[in-house]
Amino acid sequence: MKTLSLHQFRRVRLLSSWAAHQEYLKSLIRDTVPKQIHRPSALPSVINHSQKLPDASLTTVTWSKRRKPKSRVADNARSGYLLLKNPVTQSALTPRSFTTPSYTSPIVSITEGEILPLKAILNPKQTLVESIERMNDWFKDLDLNVICPEIKSSGNLAAYVPRSYTLTQLVKLGVDLSKIESVPGVANMLVKMDFHSSIEPVLWKLSDLGFSLNQIARVLTVFPKILQVPLGEIERRIFYFLERGFNQAFVVDMLHRYPLVLQLTSIEVDRQLGEVQTLFHLTVQQVRTVVTSVPNVILHPISKIKDNYVILTKMIGFSPESSKEMVLVSSKLLITDRERLLKNFAFMHSQLDLSLQSIQMWPSVLSAAPQILEQRATFLVRRGLFQPDPMKPLYTPLSTVLEGTDEAFCRNFGRTDEVDYNTFIRSL
Repeated sequence: MKTLSLHQFRRVRLLSSWAAHQEYLKSLIRDTVPKQIHRPSALPSVINHSQKLPDASLTTVTWSKRRKPKSRVADNARSGYLLLKNPVTQSALTPRSFTTPSYTSPIVSITEGEILPLKAILNPKQTLVESIERMNDWFKDLDLNVICPEIKSSGNLAAYVPRSYTLTQLVKLGVDLSKIESVPGVANMLVKMDFHSSIEPVLWKLSDLGFSLNQIARVLTVFPKILQVPLGEIERRIFYFLERGFNQAFVVDMLHRYPLVLQLTSIEVDRQLGEVQTLFHLTVQQVRTVVTSVPNVILHPISKIKDNYVILTKMIGFSPESSKEMVLVSSKLLITDRERLLKNFAFMHSQLDLSLQSIQMWPSVLSAAPQILEQRATFLVRRGLFQPDPMKPLYTPLSTVLEGTDEAFCRNFGRTDEVDYNTFIRSL
């Protein structure tokens, strides 16, 4: 704000023309008073017919219809400005401060969907502490249901993600909600869960045990009910494998590929592996070898494993010791479907005329896809290239024949290109 000098004030008094005197005073006030005065938007605009400055040095009067003044005093009164004898100071030209109405309630109750703006309860005269207190009261009384419309019932979780912090964090983690919502009861469970108190501790526990973020996301996608398992129980289920001599890297990888293993307690896992050990007369190290080769044996129903044991020993005719050796070589026999097992054995024994001793050399063939076994073995027989006897030249191990792509099979065993092989398959 500018301050009038003594020279400027004397110049005002020496002006001969009252009109020039009036215009000069207007220019001084226009240059002295700030052009933009902060006026709180929430305060009602009040138009007064008379506004008096703090020290009564200058009074603004509403302009009336211009008339020819009868005297100099009357002219001064109608002109709108009176010049006093006392010199004008800076405080005299300070704009009038607006009075702020007293604040009684932190927020007016929200009615008919209308919300009091936040700026309506704040003004420049408040201290920082007062402003923070009023803002806290404003947020406490704020009804979010008025701002955000109520979401109707939905058939999936996608509609709840924008308004649910828990679902949003799970999506950022990489959890596939489209697979989770298909599990009965899981969708309602996640919507009602608090991320920080219910989900975050599980994430930290899995991270401490060696799981990466991608592995944790897959575990939650396949087995979301792990969030309801106590942290101590999760730790016991994982430590069961570590205490049995399994490598930690293998345990983490196994649970990443088969997260449903975590739904079994340590007692249930021990009972499952104990049944397999007793059935095939395996040692502890052999059980560890089987689990390392086929981790899914933990989840496979023990009744189906017993059926395969009966097929190998009773129906096909292998001795218990031979069955044990075959399981150690190809542990996939434990979880192979019984129909596939019987179909592959029937083709090898009837069509290829192989003995039990020859079949025992290739136990993995019993678990192969029956269609691939029939196509490739028949192709070699038709071309005279099938030699199952390892003591003779051009020995063709059937287990190796079934490995790889059709192109690799034609190059290594068929001695032809893939076009001829595909033509042969269409002729079957």
